[in-house]
Amino acid sequence: GKLSFNSLGVNKASGITTTYSIASNTDDGYTNSLATTFNAVQYNGSISNASNSQVFAGAQFDDEETEINYNVGYFRFTNVAIDQGATVQSAILKPIKRSIHGIASKDFQIAGIDADNQGVPSSASALNASNQTTATVTLPKSTVSAVTNDDRFDTPDIKTIIQEIVNRAGWSSGNSIVLVVYTPTNVNSSASVYVKFGSKAGTDQSAQLEITV
Repeated sequence: GKLSFNSLGVNKASGITTTYSIASNTDDGYTNSLATTFNAVQYNGSISNASNSQVFAGAQFDDEETEINYNVGYFRFTNVAIDQGATVQSAILKPIKRSIHGIASKDFQIAGIDADNQGVPSSASALNASNQTTATVTLPKSTVSAVTNDDRFDTPDIKTIIQEIVNRAGWSSGNSIVLVVYTPTNVNSSASVYVKFGSKAGTDQSAQLEITV
């Protein structure tokens, strides 16, 4: 991290930045929901995390079935070295964009799973809004659209999400954090938009999480 000096000339850290990567094939993936009339989308598909190729997020219109499937992508980062209650100065999710589909200006949302030490999601319901952090951050569709396919990009600062998790009484340094990306409300066929993120565990083709404390 960067170093500065106080009035006594003693070296002090002004922020230590650590970058975390996807460690295992199952540490990123996605699931989906069929079309619903409710704003609070309930995910009920199977967890897709074995293909090690792409992570889907957003609202995808199926013109054959004339319905919208809501995809939620997840990214799990292990061994996050932050002490319980420590102040998070910044946190940036850094995914790889593969492609984006849909012309509507529907923004994505980022949240965390509100847990002390979240394991690999074993069911779609684990990613539902009821299990997410109160803190959320908007990821503008325009931001994703502007990125060249196969390039890594920075999301807006998500420190409020990380802070909420590490403030939990049961949080310990070295625990795991799961972040989710999704479309939060009902859309119609003309407003649907979804994105595909890269996924390949242990390589620079998967998402990263950069945290400064």
